[in-house]
Amino acid sequence: MIIPRWFYLREYDPFIHVTRVKVDRYTQRRLAKLEQKRKREMRPGLISTMSFKHRLEILKHINAKVDVEFICRGRSHSYADVTNNEALERWLKKIPDSKMFQEWLTAEGPQPCVH
Repeated sequence: MIIPRWFYLREYDPFIHVTRVKVDRYTQRRLAKLEQKRKREMRPGLISTMSFKHRLEILKHINAKVDVEFICRGRSHSYADVTNNEALERWLKKIPDSKMFQEWLTAEGPQPCVH
């Protein structure tokens, strides 16, 4: 079910809106191999805070070089080299985990629910 933004009883929705991801070439090759093994990469779309943190851990595990821009709770954020960024780590500690039914929605049109 899609609920319009004006219907929310809270000021902001609970998702992180990833708007831009810049990945270096070496990291792109490594991520392509992970995708074949059904791991999740960071890409533009809507994502729960819990899933966002999980994908950052995957990027850290392969020592990826990735820049990310996103909107959370109405504020824009931009972080360079997310795997080695102390400011992002401090911000993530303030954000509670929240399990969502739909953990990832791409920015590319209709898609089925996964719950």
